Amino acid sequence: MTESQSAKSKFHFYVVSVVTLGNLFFGLLSIALVASGNLTAGALCLIVGATLDAFDGSLARRWEVLSPFGAQLDSLADMVAFGVAISWLVWNWLLPKNPDWWLIVGLVSVLPGLMSAIRLARFNTSESNPLFFEGIPTTAMAGFVVLLYLTNASLPLVPLLLIVGLVALLMVSTFPYPKLKYFFKFSWWWLAPFLVFGSVLPSWFVLALGGVYMAWGPIQKWQNG
Repeated sequence: MTESQSAKSKFHFYVVSVVTLGNLFFGLLSIALVASGNLTAGALCLIVGATLDAFDGSLARRWEVLSPFGAQLDSLADMVAFGVAISWLVWNWLLPKNPDWWLIVGLVSVLPGLMSAIRLARFNTSESNPLFFEGIPTTAMAGFVVLLYLTNASLPLVPLLLIVGLVALLMVSTFPYPKLKYFFKFSWWWLAPFLVFGSVLPSWFVLALGGVYMAWGPIQKWQNG
């Protein structure tokens, strides 16, 4: 590798690391905002963090700067943004619905953080399938919970506890869930009805999409024996 190529590679490595740190930054900012009572702003920060998280890995592969350091930094950022921050959001969102249920709400609230830690540790120490995740990915769990809050915050406490608890536990399941590249095999025309549905009935769309996605893994495993 020439000196100019080495300098370019280092620059690319730093860019990818900054993107990963951006995810961590917005995760920490979300925690601070939720603590001050700004739950919606905190939720929106997590969407920004998830967007950055979608780019750092693809950039690292494209520029060929994958490294153990980057993988560990990415996992730590994900743990904060999609584990700790989601648990904190859930606690501050659901507890006011019935403060007397503080123990049950607390137990469900910690599940995203606990299951994220297990999932990320397993992901870092196991071989990956090019098309499928084993268990719901941390980012997908966080994205669904955030969208659930933004579109269905007023749902009753019990169904929300069940939904959050289920999606958290599915992170550590062995059910197969598709990666984005899996959908690249299909024509994109099928997105049209989803976009229309999502724009007209966003609350129902999030519930339906989350339900279909959570059911995907068990159905696929049952079909494959």
